Amino acid sequence: MSEARRSGLFRRCPTCGMPVSRRSRTCWRCGADLTIPPEALQPEPEPPIPWRSALLGFALVVLLFLAVGGLAWRMARAAMARPTPTLTGTPFTPPATPTPRPTVTPTPTLTPTPIPPLEHQVQAGETLLYIAERYGVTVDDIRRLNNLSGDLIVVGQVLRIPVYTPTPILVTPTLPPGVTPSPTPRPDKILHVVQPGETLLAIAQRYGVSMRAIQAANGIANPERIQAGQTLVIPLATPTPAPGPTPTPTPTPVPTYPPPPLLSPPDGARVEGAGLPVLVQWASVGLLEPSEMYEVRLFREDGVEIDRFRTRATAWHIPASLLRSAVEGEAGPYIFRWTVQVVRRVVEPDGTVRFEPAGPAAARTFRWSPGEVPSTPIPGGG
Repeated sequence: MSEARRSGLFRRCPTCGMPVSRRSRTCWRCGADLTIPPEALQPEPEPPIPWRSALLGFALVVLLFLAVGGLAWRMARAAMARPTPTLTGTPFTPPATPTPRPTVTPTPTLTPTPIPPLEHQVQAGETLLYIAERYGVTVDDIRRLNNLSGDLIVVGQVLRIPVYTPTPILVTPTLPPGVTPSPTPRPDKILHVVQPGETLLAIAQRYGVSMRAIQAANGIANPERIQAGQTLVIPLATPTPAPGPTPTPTPTPVPTYPPPPLLSPPDGARVEGAGLPVLVQWASVGLLEPSEMYEVRLFREDGVEIDRFRTRATAWHIPASLLRSAVEGEAGPYIFRWTVQVVRRVVEPDGTVRFEPAGPAAARTFRWSPGEVPSTPIPGGG
């Protein structure tokens, strides 16, 4: 078959280029549709870029260049304006020589006299906590003093109650008013070197002495014969002290005691009566003088004084009968206030005895309920 005849029977696939029959509708190799004209399969040419887009791109490049250049210019300017630090030498100052401190003599401490513990017999219904609160101490203190390992106590057991020792107050003595230190004694003579132009009269007037005294002290017969540079002995007259007022004798200061530290019962505590006395207790303020003692005063809630009791001990058993008589006919419980202070016994010239306070008082209150008074069995009764 000739080449012309073959070209008339076949054609090439526009997609893959393989020879196919002119009558074929699809390519036997790539499956392309042969019914579409070859011109339709050509890709459309891309439209040309408009001139506006090109101009916009150029403007963006210019702006980017200006921004980078401006940033670099600002950084260079800041580096030029930054000042160079100048190193300044600090002068060396030699360390100061420490001044030796004077030796401080410690003040002697007063050792308080220990107070012996109290004894308390356990009553029915009492617990270790109740007894501790009644005497104003802790449960551990009672356990430690009585070698107790727990809280178990029995009726009739005698417990030792610790008493806190008050802190003594140190009183610094002061000088009586009007006492002044003695002045430094004045020298009885001094030396004076004669200056050019000075006369014996001028020197005498300068030191407040007489010419005769200077002449006698230096063996000068003629007061006109003194020379510049000559050393003279100037006798100074001893001043006669002016009579002062007669000092008034200062009375001996009377010591003032602090308020006695109250121990029991605690402030506002409730105390059951049942015919038993109420024990109030306080700590000692120190060693009292023979004419000094503690004064305990008992008041009702309305301020009426019931009784006062003076003792050199540190406790007072308030009788239940005294409390009951003070509130007879009223509903309980009853509030009582008690105070303790140090007083001093003073005897007047006419023999009258009075007691004056020697310090402020300490006060507390307690609530008292009379309870049931135990009946006394009659001997031989049923």
